[in-house]
Amino acid sequence: MADDSFTLHLTASAPAGTKPTKAKPRTTKKERRKVAAKRHAAKARPQLKIKQGVVVARPAPPPPPEAAPPQPRRAPPARPQTTFGTRRESARVPAAQYGAFHLSADELARPRPAAVRPVAVQTTDDGEGFAALGVGAALEEVCGEERPRGLGLKRPTQVQKLACAVLLERRDALVVAPTGSGKTLAYALPVVADLMRLDPEVSRGDGTVALVVAPTRELGVQISEVFDALTRRVAAGRLVAGAITGGEKRKAEKARLRKGVPVLVATPGRLLDHLRSTACLTYRRLAWVVLDEVDRLLDLGFGPQVGDIMKKLTNGAARRPSKVLVTATVTAQLKDLAQTHLHAGFATVEAAKDEDAQESRIATPATLSQAHAIVTLKLRPAALCAMLRESRQKTLIFVATCASCQFHAQAFARDEMRARWGGLRRRVGALHGRLDKESRRGAYDEFCRHGAAVLFATDVAARGLDFAAAQVDRVIHLDAPRDAASYVHRSGRAARAGRDGSSVLLLLPSERPLLDALRLRLRAGDPTRAAVASSSFGESDARATTKTLEQVVDDDDDLKTLARDAFAAQLRAYAGGTRDVADAAERELLTQAFHVRKLHLGHCARAFGLKETPAEISRQQKKARESSGKRSRAEEVKRGSKATRQKKRQALGVAGRRTQARSVGSTARHLRAAAVSEFGA
Repeated sequence: MADDSFTLHLTASAPAGTKPTKAKPRTTKKERRKVAAKRHAAKARPQLKIKQGVVVARPAPPPPPEAAPPQPRRAPPARPQTTFGTRRESARVPAAQYGAFHLSADELARPRPAAVRPVAVQTTDDGEGFAALGVGAALEEVCGEERPRGLGLKRPTQVQKLACAVLLERRDALVVAPTGSGKTLAYALPVVADLMRLDPEVSRGDGTVALVVAPTRELGVQISEVFDALTRRVAAGRLVAGAITGGEKRKAEKARLRKGVPVLVATPGRLLDHLRSTACLTYRRLAWVVLDEVDRLLDLGFGPQVGDIMKKLTNGAARRPSKVLVTATVTAQLKDLAQTHLHAGFATVEAAKDEDAQESRIATPATLSQAHAIVTLKLRPAALCAMLRESRQKTLIFVATCASCQFHAQAFARDEMRARWGGLRRRVGALHGRLDKESRRGAYDEFCRHGAAVLFATDVAARGLDFAAAQVDRVIHLDAPRDAASYVHRSGRAARAGRDGSSVLLLLPSERPLLDALRLRLRAGDPTRAAVASSSFGESDARATTKTLEQVVDDDDDLKTLARDAFAAQLRAYAGGTRDVADAAERELLTQAFHVRKLHLGHCARAFGLKETPAEISRQQKKARESSGKRSRAEEVKRGSKATRQKKRQALGVAGRRTQARSVGSTARHLRAAAVSEFGA
């Protein structure tokens, strides 16, 4: 049967007078994103944008005027005189922000008021010297005799006189004195004098009789040396001083503890470890417990460990020991610690306190002259070279991070940079927390031995290290400290034991609020502004120094990698915020002074000798991390995972024990068979 169906196609005609519609053109995803971004920007509020490391305001575009007359173009703002370190895109930065990043090199040599003149350190004026302390003729002779047999001291300081009067009565005490005022000897003298008077006589068989807890290894070793200098002349063989600070095998430390260490100096972590697990550490006759640099102990997070140590010592001793807290600054957390562990009637020994001074103010060494200078990031290497070149003094330079410390020590030790700052025959070293115990001790000893040496250090050298032996002439804060207490401890490495010293604080223009914080907390006020370079220092010197540093970094791949790490660490440290400060006014000023958005990232890179942009540095570091991760993963695959290796060791151990059992059993059976055959039993 034929198919009679058909298909009808109908087409709707467009109405008269209308144009046919065109199909929408296809757009890419990138183009659609651009349109959406423009639509969003029209509604957005003003925001901040980081462009080439400079933070600029990017306001939302205003609505177009209906019929506004054309406005004449404004002349661009006048550029400053300096051309050193500037870039083309910096012309688009507002003048106020531009001046915060582009100061002239002539600022470093501009005449300023003289720095604060030092005055004599406060000592006893009774003319009797150490005889007035009542510690005994033998200890007086040790203090007055010249080194190396004695300590070479003429008169006691104020804190030593006040502390001896209290501690010789075996009272609990809180000793507060500025750094460099002789706090270690202030408690060491009365402790040794009291131990010599104990009945029965103290011997090594009594174990530990006096315990000193220090926050760092270096400080622990130095305290032990002070006690050793006092005891080896007056009680040799009986009162032996030793340090347990980690960095060596526990077996060696146990051997020394087994022999007996009557005067023990230890760091909190290693001490608590021995208290929990070392049976030969005896302290039944414990008479003294001293917490030195207790503010630093709390800053490092040792508060819970200190509490456990105090509890164990109090429960294990036959009688309650006398307790002493020694500090340069007093915080609310430290006051709580004193109320918890000291006797209710403890004495407070505070040296050089003015009657009208506020309780929260911090004292600085009286012989310390203080100054500051405003230095932008691009001028920082040049300013440091100018200061080192014009004065051949023993200088301690503080930086913020371990990577920055290592970079500056290696860069300024190169011959090209030595020629810029006149250090061809001067020693350059580094001291930071990533070095092992031997390297840190070696850097410190070398700095002490050589005159006019230069040492780059982090805050690990800001507390407790006895730089009186090094005779530091000047401290330079290349990176500004994060609070007033850190400034005092850093600056106190100079002007120790009555010697004159100076401190120079280098600040970025955005860090000026730190001066207000120092004025708020320091009894001597904030440091005055002073020139850090001679009048002959100018733009050409700054440019030549920066080019030399860039060339040194560019020619050495290892140094360039270290410079990138230092740059990243500097930004992380700056973005980490300020430390916990109890005073609200100081905390607000520090928050204004340190903010990562106020940094010029490009100039920060140039301060480390890097020609790359911050984005390129980030890409290079990411590539290095990825390649390092690939190598570590390849080694992990080759060696097997940690769990796999542990299973293999366990399997080998079980198989070894089975093999050993089989061999022993087969040998026994062989001997039994031999005995039967030989004796015919």
